[in-house]
Amino acid sequence: MPDYRDRGRRGKRGKRIESRARSAGRQLEITPRARTENTDDFSPQFDFGHLSFNGTKEDKARVFDGILQRSKMTWRQITNAHRHGLGTEEISSRGIRKSIPQEFIKETKFLAMRAIGKAPMVGVRRQRIFYVLWVDTDFSLYRH
Repeated sequence: MPDYRDRGRRGKRGKRIESRARSAGRQLEITPRARTENTDDFSPQFDFGHLSFNGTKEDKARVFDGILQRSKMTWRQITNAHRHGLGTEEISSRGIRKSIPQEFIKETKFLAMRAIGKAPMVGVRRQRIFYVLWVDTDFSLYRH
């Protein structure tokens, strides 16, 4: 009797379904729903897991004040605000003068948000989350 298992099966819509044995060696990339939805109408969430910052307690308090103000806004309001106010400024990865954490090495653009006066906190936005990587109090991170 012939073995029909290796010929592939057909699903409900008539499309071919690969057996587990055939697809086991391949890695399939599945795009989560969160990657595709627009998050401009949501407020930002901040992540400090990669932060490089040696500021004083007062500096840290001022950074927190800026984050608190922005957390009450939507991403759309933040991107439409003036870059020297509560808005953002895009920076090319080529312009960054410090080492970029490995998780963000493939990023081509970084965002700067003013944190302490005109001194920016710089990081990466991925959907709702803003990963704060640096607070540039001495203005040495990129050309201003």
